Amino acid sequence: MNTFQRFSGTFALAGALCVVVALAWLRREPSEPAPDQEVFAFEKDTLTDIKLARGDLQLHFTRVDGEWVVEGQRWKPNRAMMRRIAHQLHDLQARSAVENPEAIERYGFNTRVELGLSDGQRLSFDIGSANPTGVSYYIRDVANDQIYLVKKATVDYFLSPLSEFREPRLVQLAAEDARSISVTLPQGGWKMVQDGSVWRMTEPLVGIVDPEAVRTVLGRLGSAKALSYEQDQPVDLAKFGLDDPWATIEVDAVSGPIHLWFGAPPPSGDGWYAMRTEDESVVTVRADILDPFRQPPAQMLDTRMIWNDPKELQGMEVARAGSSVVLQRGRDGWRWADGSLFSGVTAERIAERALELRRLQPATAGRGETTLRLMFSNAEVVIQLEERDQQVVASVGTDAAVVDGALFAAINDLFREANRKAERGP
Repeated sequence: MNTFQRFSGTFALAGALCVVVALAWLRREPSEPAPDQEVFAFEKDTLTDIKLARGDLQLHFTRVDGEWVVEGQRWKPNRAMMRRIAHQLHDLQARSAVENPEAIERYGFNTRVELGLSDGQRLSFDIGSANPTGVSYYIRDVANDQIYLVKKATVDYFLSPLSEFREPRLVQLAAEDARSISVTLPQGGWKMVQDGSVWRMTEPLVGIVDPEAVRTVLGRLGSAKALSYEQDQPVDLAKFGLDDPWATIEVDAVSGPIHLWFGAPPPSGDGWYAMRTEDESVVTVRADILDPFRQPPAQMLDTRMIWNDPKELQGMEVARAGSSVVLQRGRDGWRWADGSLFSGVTAERIAERALELRRLQPATAGRGETTLRLMFSNAEVVIQLEERDQQVVASVGTDAAVVDGALFAAINDLFREANRKAERGP
């Protein structure tokens, strides 16, 4: 056998061995990942207090009547942060336990967290540095002096700056919670109060406030957030222009009063210094936060002259110069007084335009050349209309205003249709 043949056989044997090894590797049983180890577990709603000690930062959060507060501070804790703590820690699992740990200094423990539960149990752990891969953190269970590796997201938020633990919203207010809102501004102010299902302006004008204006004002209050925290319990309010606030907003709410002061703009010129007096904390807020409050009071009023529910409208009667037209509303549409079906859309146009009647400008009540009586299931509304100086004036009770001429035009069309019907006969 020559040398080439001997090497060929060796190569063949080696190749066959590689194939066998590869097949064995492919057909091996998949290995199970090492299960996480439980550090501790509790029900989220049993968490009653949280202590955080990190260098000079010492925070103690406690839950009082279902709401989290910060001991020794008037500012409120970040609700999202409190929920995150309970969610991440209520079933704390470690990726692995560190066996035979090295010197304690190696793990960088510099933050301690202590949890209090409703049954009196207390759980404490120290947070150290990240492991070499940066995806896990070292923690030490104080009770058993055991070091673990846990997921980064489990504890890294405890290393956040103080601002992350503060509630950024200046106001937490449900729409139904507010009872009145008062605003002062350099150009004047206004006040509105809740009256059943509507809001009424009482100063400087009197009238029902447009629901959209109410939603905008309440929405802007709820969205007011601190962009930065300047000073807690300030001594020199003049530094922020808050000794004589440029604007104030006062809300009388079921949950308690709310007082917001707005002072000078910060050096950047973008935004306002602001303070909720109940918190005694000066913050900066967005420049446009006051825009909805600065609009003229007249633009906030609801210009509708009728607030009845369109679904309750059952009939109409229009009278002019001794003639009248009566229409009844049924499931299949509008009908004439004799019961015949009203063809076309004129009747529906009158109903829609009457229910959307809006003030364009104030006016004095006139003679009422045309009378439109709207008959609802639970009420009756009378609208008197007249043409005056090439304008249409509408009166509903003592409320008179110049209105769009569309309703008057639709009534003219109705009388023309009634005349044609009369000419055709029954």
